[in-house]
Amino acid sequence: MLPCQLRSLRLSTVVRPLLLHARTMAAAPEPVVILQEVADKGVITLNRPKALNALNHEMIQLIQPRLKEWEATKSMVIIKGAGEKAFCAGGDVRAIVETVGKPDALGECFFRDEYILNCLIGTLHIPYIALIDGITMGGGVGLSVHGQYRVATERTVFAMPETGIGLFPDVGGSYFLPRLGGRLGMYLALTGGSLQQGCTILLAISAPQDSVLLLRSISGRDLQKFRKGWL
Repeated sequence: MLPCQLRSLRLSTVVRPLLLHARTMAAAPEPVVILQEVADKGVITLNRPKALNALNHEMIQLIQPRLKEWEATKSMVIIKGAGEKAFCAGGDVRAIVETVGKPDALGECFFRDEYILNCLIGTLHIPYIALIDGITMGGGVGLSVHGQYRVATERTVFAMPETGIGLFPDVGGSYFLPRLGGRLGMYLALTGGSLQQGCTILLAISAPQDSVLLLRSISGRDLQKFRKGWL
């Protein structure tokens, strides 16, 4: 074999595996939920920003067991959405509709598991903090409103738009909407209307956008490192 052929053979044995590895890495999908443990905190990031972090069945299946684990091992849970547009725009209705009429229809197990997750959030024995910055609708409301604390911003858009697709206000809407005071809950339930900006004070702690950016940063850091010896 000629020297040039040897060099070509050696090069191909190195380059081809590298190219294959690069293609595999490029094709690897992003996780739909990022679950992190930061010191005594559990941090959930809904990671479908292109779909406005719409909640699908895979996300529910990932979050539920981790919440149960963290309830016993962590002092608090923080949930937030990836991207700058939404916390969670609701359930992934398209994925559910696409399975209608099929033997493995997604609708029944999706709603069952979603409601179980909502109940788990509402009965956690540790603080659950939802950073509802941006669009927060339907399933996103279910992921936030049942927890102990909700932090909204001037960009928060809160709505229960289920009546627009012929559904009732689910994710516990019949429980929390009547508790908004007056007839606001009835208005939101029947019209699918939204609360924006200052109106979100009715259901959360409102905070400026820059404050929420700070909270996002803090959620990924070990706060114990900032404690003074006398605290």
